[in-house]
Amino acid sequence: MNKLMKLKTSLAVPDMVLGQDVFSRPDHLIASAGTKLTDRLITRLKFYSIQDIVILASSAPRQGRQTVQPVPPKQASASATEGSYIGRIKASPEYRHFTATFYSSFISYKAQLNEVVQKKAPLKTEVLLADISKIFATCNNPNTLLDMMIGIRNLDDATFVHSMNVALICSLFAHWLKFDEKETLNLTLAGLLHDIGKMMIPPEIIKKPGKLTDEEYNIIKGHPRLGYDILKEQKVDEHVAMAALQHHERCDGRGYPNGLTLQEIAPYAKIVAIADVYDALTAARVYRGPVCPLEVIGIFQNEGLTIYDPKYLMTFLDQIMYSYLNYNVSLSNGETGRIILMQRNSLDKPVIALPDGRFLDLRDEPELSITGIV
Repeated sequence: MNKLMKLKTSLAVPDMVLGQDVFSRPDHLIASAGTKLTDRLITRLKFYSIQDIVILASSAPRQGRQTVQPVPPKQASASATEGSYIGRIKASPEYRHFTATFYSSFISYKAQLNEVVQKKAPLKTEVLLADISKIFATCNNPNTLLDMMIGIRNLDDATFVHSMNVALICSLFAHWLKFDEKETLNLTLAGLLHDIGKMMIPPEIIKKPGKLTDEEYNIIKGHPRLGYDILKEQKVDEHVAMAALQHHERCDGRGYPNGLTLQEIAPYAKIVAIADVYDALTAARVYRGPVCPLEVIGIFQNEGLTIYDPKYLMTFLDQIMYSYLNYNVSLSNGETGRIILMQRNSLDKPVIALPDGRFLDLRDEPELSITGIV
């Protein structure tokens, strides 16, 4: 009889075999026992915030039967799955300018938040926002921001980098939604401070590589309330504080800490939630570099409309739709081609022009998928 082992989802790798059914809720089966994990399935599990899975012990890598160790970020970023796409981004003058500005702002941001949390120093929001504005301004076209961010994955302080990325995506959201200056600044600040409560969580829990105990997971789930309390003391705008409190709420009522539904969740919290999950899912994984954004976009479209506010999710997807036109992509059958048409109802199934003159409508090829941008 096969032995079972419980594993943190963040440590799952392709070819492991599920030992138990996985549900997002009692009536929604995500994957059944006996299913072999794939890259796409692991992304879906993370999308639904599945923290732990049970796998067949025999399917775990031999060196990982006790604990599967994550690949260090620099090793992951060298993965062949990144291909020339990442290489071209990193070789561009725009990227070098972006990273230099990002790293400089990162040092200032981390230092200020440590002062706020540890010494209850006043929050200098104007300094934080000025730094984010400088980073945003390095992009010639706002929509290239998502490309630039793919390379910012090799700093040790993942929580700080993630929060800066979420702030940049929120700033981009504000641009798409045509927010005025005050709304833009507040939404950007909401993204920047949404995870400040995690700084109150013991680092040995935040950085724990193996399975979290139920008690540890419940401690982490307390970070929205901790963040809200910190920001209320700082007297920031109520919209910003509510985003910290509610960014893990979901429109179907299955989020935390209060199980709120669509009409009960604050608008900024709904936007931050989308930015938060997008950045988390496109980050480097334990076994490879950053995932293809089109894979994540497809999951958002196919499974996200009951979880996130459709008004904001469709804005995000509509804008993304135009960002990847004319990109060269690799396909699961080994061929490569160029995206010539994004299809609004099937964003992960565009029309591909192949080098030999053929055209592939991926809606008509259910077994074929995009595996990366090249």
